This record gives sequence, structure tokens and C-alpha cells, in this order.
Amino acid sequence: SQPPPSTKIRTMEMTNEAPGQKTQTVVFVRHGIARHNILDEKTREPPDLKNPELFDPPLIMAGKRQALDAGEKLRTWWHTTQAGEQLGLVISSPLTRCLQ
Repeated sequence: SQPPPSTKIRTMEMTNEAPGQKTQTVVFVRHGIARHNILDEKTREPPDLKNPELFDPPLIMAGKRQALDAGEKLRTWWHTTQAGEQLGLVISSPLTRCLQ
């Protein structure tokens, strides 16, 4: 199996210097490793994504750990960079791996 990629918070700032305008912070989070991200152990080929079994694959154990790690890092990042700001909206894909 492949080693899981590290969970990093990457930011990109876009500013509008117009006085009196509100700013918004938009955060994108990628889900962790799921079955469809794993290379075949024998052939080292990626899986056939047209396989109906891979339509909505769940996270594998490493992906669950990545999701927990990402959540902790995101929580810490939010509290240190967005202190006092309320989270206004969360949008998620309805796919299993995103909801996990």
C-alpha cells in the first residue's frame, strides 16, 4: 500500500482593500485516502474507476486517520487565524468518504 500523504493546511489569501467591505474566508478540505485511491498491489496500476463498486468507496483506515488529523489541524488553524470569527457555512459532498 502507499504511504498516506501528509495533512497540511495550505492557504491562499485574496484581499480587497476597499474600505468598509467585509471579508470571507473559504476553506477547502480534501477527504483522506479511500479504496479508489489505492494502486493494485500486483500491477501497481490505479483501479478502474468505472467499476461500480468504486462509485462511493469509504475511507480506508489510513484515510480515517488523515481525516481526524485534518480536523484537528483545521480546528487549530481556525482558532489561531480566525479568532473570534464564527463559522458561517459548511458545504460537503454527499459521498461517503466526504461525510466520514
